[in-house]
Amino acid sequence: MAVLGGILGLLVFGIPFSVSAAIGFIALFGISVMDGIIILSQYNQLIDQGMDRAAAILRTGELQLRPW
Repeated sequence: MAVLGGILGLLVFGIPFSVSAAIGFIALFGISVMDGIIILSQYNQLIDQGMDRAAAILRTGELQLRPW
């Protein structure tokens, strides 16, 4: 999703793929991977505490999608 959004953003604004854009994509990949690791870690922690899988999924979504 991050890659598609980044490519779409470049196309919409007419920005050519350059070194700066490549560095931005690398940063975007890092943020996406880190977010995925945090979500899986939170989910696994809730499962280890004995929570049902469906409830753990919903609770993880609530915790990770809350506004800062």
